[in-house]
Formats: sequence, C-alpha cells, structure tokens
Amino acid sequence: MSQNDAGLIEQVRRYDLFKLGVAVLLFVAWLAAAGSDPVAPVSLVEPRPSEATTGSAMPWPAELTPLRIESTGNGIRLQGTVPDESTRAEYLAAARKALGRAHRVEDALEVAPGAARPDWLSHVGPALAALASVEGLTAIVDADHVFLEGTVDSDAHRTEIADAVTAAFGAPFTVVNRMAIAEPEPPPRAR
Repeated sequence: MSQNDAGLIEQVRRYDLFKLGVAVLLFVAWLAAAGSDPVAPVSLVEPRPSEATTGSAMPWPAELTPLRIESTGNGIRLQGTVPDESTRAEYLAAARKALGRAHRVEDALEVAPGAARPDWLSHVGPALAALASVEGLTAIVDADHVFLEGTVDSDAHRTEIADAVTAAFGAPFTVVNRMAIAEPEPPPRAR
C-alpha cells in the first residue's frame, strides 16, 4: 500500500467521523426540539395518569369533568372538577345561599389544577333553586352550554326551569333543554 493510498484512507476515515458527529448532533437537537430527554427512552404512547410512576418530577394532568348539578329531592349534589379549594368554597357558598340551608347541598367536587374557573358563579342561585324543585333533574355545564336533563310534570314547569337557568347563566351559554314531560298516570279501572 502506497503512502498516497494510506493518506486517502485516513481522509475518508476523518470525513466519516465528521459525518457521524454531525448526525449525532442533529439527532440530539431533534430530540431537544421535540421536548424529549435524549437519555430517557422515547415512547410514542403516553401513559395514562394511573400508569404514571410515583414520585415523578412532573405530575400528569387529571382528567377534568364538567360541573354537574343534580337534584336529590332534599337539595342538590355538585360534581365535577374545580381548579382550587377557594373555587370549591365559592361553589358551595353560592349553592347554600340559593337553597337556604347548608345540609341541602352535597359536595362531590374534586380539585384538579387546570380545571376552568367559572365567571357566572355569582348568578347561579336562581338556577340551583329551580333545579332543586324537582327530584332527578340534572344540569351539566361545559364551556358554553348547559344541558338540562330529567323529567318534569308539565310543559309549563319545563319552560319555567329552562328560563330560570337561562337567566342565571346568561351569555355566552346556550341552554339545551332535554327535559321530558312525564306521562300522566292512567285512571284506575272500574271493577
């Protein structure tokens, strides 16, 4: 092997090492841009919150549920997620004020960072009172809708409850009235 050939082989080897170094740097830059740790294994499927390891530095976000107001016959049950304890306390205070007694409000709210904080809370009293008037009614509140479900005794009562909820929530909410009217009981048969 001539000295010329040995020099050429050395140049090719250096060039190959240079290309390998550039490829590694580009790969690390790509991982950093994608938000991944280059040392950690990369997974295409994120684990569900229940599968997250304990003691991890970054907690997984909790699944958020919309506010659900259910009539229980004696009062109402509040369910859903709120962003913090102060919002939970405001929900409960507004409900207790609307219904007049603390024992008529059942608290099933969960605190989850990232949940929405409503700006309509101070006006919800008439809606809670209207919903509490009939057992089995439910209002589900999302970002811009209030879905009313359950059964009432007449069309007038159905409209009255929907109007009270509409007035309480106001814009930008749209009330979707899914309440049904109960079928009248058939008269007893003569013997």
